[in-house]
Amino acid sequence: IYNFVGASFVGLGKNDQGIFYYKKAISIDSNYFEAYINLSESYRILKKYKLAIETSEFAININNKSIKGYFNLASAYDDCDHFKNAILYYDKVLNIEPDNFQANNNIGVLYFKENNIQKAMEHYKIALKKNSKSPEIYNNLGLLLKETNKKNSAIKCFKNALDLDSEFIDANYNMANVLKDIKNNLSSISFYEKVLSLNPNHVNALSQKLFQLAQI
Repeated sequence: IYNFVGASFVGLGKNDQGIFYYKKAISIDSNYFEAYINLSESYRILKKYKLAIETSEFAININNKSIKGYFNLASAYDDCDHFKNAILYYDKVLNIEPDNFQANNNIGVLYFKENNIQKAMEHYKIALKKNSKSPEIYNNLGLLLKETNKKNSAIKCFKNALDLDSEFIDANYNMANVLKDIKNNLSSISFYEKVLSLNPNHVNALSQKLFQLAQI
């Protein structure tokens, strides 16, 4: 019951109270896997990454076949910019579940952060083979192509992402940026406006829209 109470508080955005009850659950049952998982996620939300890593490790010691445990541990390492460790634990996910497209996608993101374009591309392509209906993967691949100056290919990827989810803010914003890069000002403005319709507080979209309007 304490784990459930903790989750209820977290659902209300009260992570400190959630942590109290997760710890209460663990004090009663030191092998309570779900409580450790939930506790690690709350620590991540509060940016207490060392505690998130330690708690995820406890969870994995209880169940070393847990996809969720390895995802939590990889995410915590990613949060504190320990990309190689994050890749290591996503690889452990793939050892357990080779068809896990999200792990491949996340590894691609990490390699992209390390500027290893070839490795990032490889993992994005594997991820798409496993799941061709993920707007997130198309968006990430589009970003990589944009950064390697393959603008037309990037546009195709962002279009694929938006065909799957027309309200995907990141894909709309990235499409606007790549259209801006190729001097298609009117089209870029329409995508910045789409972003602002979804999130009126998107400062970058607003500033870029105003800049593009000034160019017309």
